[in-house]
Amino acid sequence: MIDIDLPDLDAGTEADIIADNVRALSMIYFSAMLEELKYFAVMDKVVDQFMSGALPVKRGSAGDPLYQYHRNAQNRINEYERRGLYARSFGVAQGSEIVPVEGAELLGPLPGEFASTTIFTAGIGAPSKVVEEAKSLIQFLGGPVARPLLKAKGFQSE
Repeated sequence: MIDIDLPDLDAGTEADIIADNVRALSMIYFSAMLEELKYFAVMDKVVDQFMSGALPVKRGSAGDPLYQYHRNAQNRINEYERRGLYARSFGVAQGSEIVPVEGAELLGPLPGEFASTTIFTAGIGAPSKVVEEAKSLIQFLGGPVARPLLKAKGFQSE
């Protein structure tokens, strides 16, 4: 279990940023992005095909990693558990986390005390080599074209 000690940002107090916490959370965030890309689902399907003999790959430099992935399946957490980890790590379990779950239906936001809101911000780093492209992306994500696309994925905008 990873203990991430976050400061109370509303209090306006100073807090140290703990490098290990940032590294741990960045790995969890990276995993969450792979989840959104369906990386784990695709990998599971490829391994299933390999193990059933439907994938024409032999043991060796390609087959051995697939076999090891299959052998280590019992040591991995499933999609539901991973999504729970992402939600706990980022302090959210929102519509955007519910929409992709097969069989789940998002009826609306959680009421009052159960609601959790995450505000996403965007910025462009000073050393960026693609400033104009980054500006365009930020404008798009905050604009009228993206709004219905994001809403369909469980996000709300103000």
